[in-house]
Amino acid sequence: MKQRLLLILLLPLFSLSSRANGTLIGGIYYEFDDETKTASVTYTGDSFNADYNSSSAAYKGNITIPASVTYKGTSYPVNSIGENAFWDCKDLTSIVIPNSVVDIKDYAFLL
Repeated sequence: MKQRLLLILLLPLFSLSSRANGTLIGGIYYEFDDETKTASVTYTGDSFNADYNSSSAAYKGNITIPASVTYKGTSYPVNSIGENAFWDCKDLTSIVIPNSVVDIKDYAFLL
């Protein structure tokens, strides 16, 4: 019984970590929503993981987010920038955001 309760309590943490890492396409990490057929820019590090090294922030220099991205043969409009997407990206110098992005989540550009 205790093991089952522990598993139930830990299950949300596993789902959080699995969502934290995105799919890399063209130098940008994305999460895909198959239900809405949209994409969100995400981050590579898992901020809930004690082993996360913030100095490994992936985004550096000039970034241009495309209006859409193709993944596994499906085109997804990029409509959001996810929470913490550019967290601790101290070497990011500029970012071009397309008009398709209508939602920028909390702490998207937190340093």
